[in-house]
Amino acid sequence: KYKWPPPTGRIRGGRETKENIHTRSTNAYIRLRLTASLPSLGDSHREYALLRSCFSLPKMSYALRTTNPSTQIHVLQRFDNVMRSTLNDILGAALDDQQWLQATLPVSMGGLGLRSAMAHAPAAFLSSVASSFALMEEIVAPRSALINVASSLHLLNDAADKVRTWEEVKESKQMVLSHSIDLRSKQHLFESTERIRDQARLNSLNISHAGAWLN
Repeated sequence: KYKWPPPTGRIRGGRETKENIHTRSTNAYIRLRLTASLPSLGDSHREYALLRSCFSLPKMSYALRTTNPSTQIHVLQRFDNVMRSTLNDILGAALDDQQWLQATLPVSMGGLGLRSAMAHAPAAFLSSVASSFALMEEIVAPRSALINVASSLHLLNDAADKVRTWEEVKESKQMVLSHSIDLRSKQHLFESTERIRDQARLNSLNISHAGAWLN
């Protein structure tokens, strides 16, 4: 049914060689540098909308799902740094770490929806492996599909609000895993906020439609 190995050296939609993955991730980073021109539009809201919807995590979605994040940490960090720098330019002020953490939360949690590639890469990769594992086993049979998920699982458990085993991850969708990461980030943000005034501000963002003006 399947020809192995594929004539092109890779499976369509599957995991590629480390070199190809690095090239794809780096190209996404290079394209992202175009965001430096966003502030020239002269409309902060449009600049933000384009940054969130066109230049942020959607640019990395394929790479995130096909790349073991533990091998591309420097690329993911560079991506996040460019996102943060561009947001600084749009706002005309430099965000501190706490403010940037809030910006990476979804709008429904009081953030700006500029998801961190570094934080969400483990969820994307592991959910992709889990959803395609049965197909990979069928393709390489009678051999076993050998994919090291230990390092990615460690990154996920460091970022999420609860520790999960690989068996539990295989039963979870990417949306569920990413939501768990967002909950942990939100908790960390609140716990690191000492002023009662700021805590009240964060709580007010949980009110229904509080972030509607951003959409």
